[in-house]
Amino acid sequence: MERNRLLGALAALGLLLTLVGCGASSEHARTTPVGDPGPRRAAFDDMDVDQDATVTSTEFYGAIEGFYDDFDANQDGRLDHAETANGLYAAWDLDRDGAIDESELGRAVVAWFPSRIEVRFDQWDTSNDGALDRAELHAGLERVRVFAHYDGDDDGSVTDLELSDALFSYWDIDGDASLDALEWRWE
Repeated sequence: MERNRLLGALAALGLLLTLVGCGASSEHARTTPVGDPGPRRAAFDDMDVDQDATVTSTEFYGAIEGFYDDFDANQDGRLDHAETANGLYAAWDLDRDGAIDESELGRAVVAWFPSRIEVRFDQWDTSNDGALDRAELHAGLERVRVFAHYDGDDDGSVTDLELSDALFSYWDIDGDASLDALEWRWE
């Protein structure tokens, strides 16, 4: 049962990347239902442990723990710049082709960045080949200082709680310390 809950929660976090398309503003994309709500609703329900139709930061943190472990290559409980960038690269390469295209970057930006960060694919794709390699992604992440957004206490590393708090705050549009159906976009 616990394993199924964790797998469901990890799937929910993966859905963060596929919920929205490229081209819409971050704020609009975060509040607009997209496609079939069934999988998103199921993911939301898996994270909503107490089944009160909202996901609290504690419930969200419980869901992100396993996801964070995949990023933490040396398993020291803290992400450095390289682990963060490599983890994001792996998470954002939705089609697993070894590169991040414009659509994948657009979806990722909405899910993983605060809405105030603007990213243009053509500025990150310095080779102009229509795909980001690891070096281009790392450089782009440095330019927008994404690590600093995740590193809540500015100590040079990101803990699981810091990553969870950052991502949760990006999705909690109304600031009520919970995610509801509209914020999760299945209703």
